[in-house]
Amino acid sequence: MLVFCAFTTLVVAIGNCKNKESRFIANLIVFWSIIEFLGMCIVLYLAFRFGIAPVVYMFLVAIMFTIATNLFFFVVFQKQVMNDQTFRHWANYNKCVVQTISILGLVFNFKVYRLLYSKFCGARRFDAPFADPYKFFTPLNIASFLNLFLVMLLCIVGCLFGIYYLAWGYQLLIECVEFLIIEVVMIILYVIEYCQMRDNLLKRKANWKVDAKRCDQMKVNAGFEDDLSDDGQDPDEYMTKSGLQLDKIRKDVKPKALKTIHTMEKVLC
Repeated sequence: MLVFCAFTTLVVAIGNCKNKESRFIANLIVFWSIIEFLGMCIVLYLAFRFGIAPVVYMFLVAIMFTIATNLFFFVVFQKQVMNDQTFRHWANYNKCVVQTISILGLVFNFKVYRLLYSKFCGARRFDAPFADPYKFFTPLNIASFLNLFLVMLLCIVGCLFGIYYLAWGYQLLIECVEFLIIEVVMIILYVIEYCQMRDNLLKRKANWKVDAKRCDQMKVNAGFEDDLSDDGQDPDEYMTKSGLQLDKIRKDVKPKALKTIHTMEKVLC
């Protein structure tokens, strides 16, 4: 498990180097959360094979609470977050991203929803705007703290039981040690991200209030640039040529308009 965690950390670090706006902690939680759920299933299976009842019961309850938390946030996301007007307009242009994140969050771990604001590799599809950020971040924090106390701490205790019961060399013991390290690191990441969210995200609520018209205008501008790109034209060059053409038209029209005015004055006189 630690090998996969190291690999995903490297991927996130490369993405952060590619674009400094990418949120390293949020992306790390997203990728590690999938490994975390798979790790719980692996430890549960090995503990069942070894017949260590305390570990089996604790991880079984932890998985059940994880599924319940995933379902809770999925319902909140569909009923509350999707009713946010600004986010709904953004989601209409990023349906594939929203649907994929929703499925992964329901099947594996709700922490995957952090990908919506993580700015992974600086991609706009991972930078969702909200008219009211509290509709998203408040239930996310509630689910995160429930997961911390009902799942992560329970898994830590289960891992300690597994380490206590087994001698070194067994696969279950190795998995327990690795999973224990993952959970401790995840708790540290939780605390860091919560502080960042409180200081840098929720205090910027006013800056996140993007109305639906602005979203549509951004889409129109993006489509205009895409059309020009498909035609092999540079948008700036195209606008410059258009400006020159307008100036030429004004110069041609102005003398004719003045001549018409003088003619009308003679007639009236």
